[in-house]
Amino acid sequence: MSEEASQPKEGLTALRLLDRVVAVVSWLTLMALVVLSVARRGFGWTLPWTWVNVWLVPVLTAAAVGYLTNYLAIWLLFRPYTKHGPFWGVIPRNQPRLAKSLGKTIPERLLPPAELAQTITELAGAFLRNPEILARVRGAVGDAVSANGHAIAAFLVPYASRSLKVVLDDQLKGEKVAQLVGFCAEQFLSKPENRTKVAEGILAEVQRNSPQLISFLHAALRPAAIAYLKQHFGMMLAVLGGAETVVDGILNHLDWTSIEQLISERLGTQETQKMLADEVGTLATKLREYLQLPEAQQALDCFIDEHTPQLENAIANYLQEKLPGMLEELFGNDGLWNAVAEKMLPYLQQLIEQELSAHSEEIVARLDLPGRIERAVNELDPAEAHSLINQVSGRELTLLQVLGYFLGAVAGFLMIFAG
Repeated sequence: MSEEASQPKEGLTALRLLDRVVAVVSWLTLMALVVLSVARRGFGWTLPWTWVNVWLVPVLTAAAVGYLTNYLAIWLLFRPYTKHGPFWGVIPRNQPRLAKSLGKTIPERLLPPAELAQTITELAGAFLRNPEILARVRGAVGDAVSANGHAIAAFLVPYASRSLKVVLDDQLKGEKVAQLVGFCAEQFLSKPENRTKVAEGILAEVQRNSPQLISFLHAALRPAAIAYLKQHFGMMLAVLGGAETVVDGILNHLDWTSIEQLISERLGTQETQKMLADEVGTLATKLREYLQLPEAQQALDCFIDEHTPQLENAIANYLQEKLPGMLEELFGNDGLWNAVAEKMLPYLQQLIEQELSAHSEEIVARLDLPGRIERAVNELDPAEAHSLINQVSGRELTLLQVLGYFLGAVAGFLMIFAG
């Protein structure tokens, strides 16, 4: 313990020791005075020393009376703690009045409503400005989302699904879809570079599938050629074995590998790409014109109505599966919390400070400080109150008792000199 902290404790210990010594001397003086009084009145005996009778006895008696009077007065402030006939400590007897008086005085003098409201406002502002508070809130929100992500998703998905259904019902109409598709297609394909890219993509895909194209041509040419020959050269073909035999011979005689190579080379020319790109632009215009027709929009409406339930189920399942992770990612994002700190907290702080300032009197009134103080004092046990007062002012009360002894002694000397 430091020297500064030990000095008050040592001083209090010395004062208590002095108080005990003075108490013993005072009680012994009182008992000795009683014995001397009985001896003088009953037996006519007095002390043989004149100076004791004249000086010592009056001074000690006055000192003892001064000490014991202060001691008794302080003792009667608190004791007895409960009523015993006419005897009851001053403070316990007047505890309700004291509680009411303290409840009125403390808020008026020590806790003025205006200052208290201002302090509450400042504390609220400091609380919201504290970065540690935001960090704790972020951690708590993150933990809650991690622990209850699926439950939160189960709660939010029906609301999100209903909102999406409203949007789909309002926006996913044949007319609007037709306008959107036609507009996007025409706008995209109005640029030459985009038409060229689309043409290149189509041609590359056709070249990649040229074997299948040759097989398709072989299969498609046979029935068409047979039908044509039968229609125009039926009698002549009968001599040659029939149209089927002639067509199969011709098709088997063709070099399909060379044909495939020729087609691939032709598809790769700039002339073919330009022709296809121009045709793509024309098709985009025709597509938009077609989508503006009532029958096209009606067909889109039927398609949308047929597949909307599947789309809604797919969205709901997607949200149910992905929403917990999306929430964790959202609430773990530094950008969100930076935005909260920079945008929301200053606004929230200003709003709270304005509300506290505007309703400061109401807030302080609802705190009911007078009532709280009055109830606290009324509920305080007298013995506990005595202990609390001793902790705060025990040194002063003890000093008052000791001073009573010395002041009594001074009064005794003065009485002797006056007599």
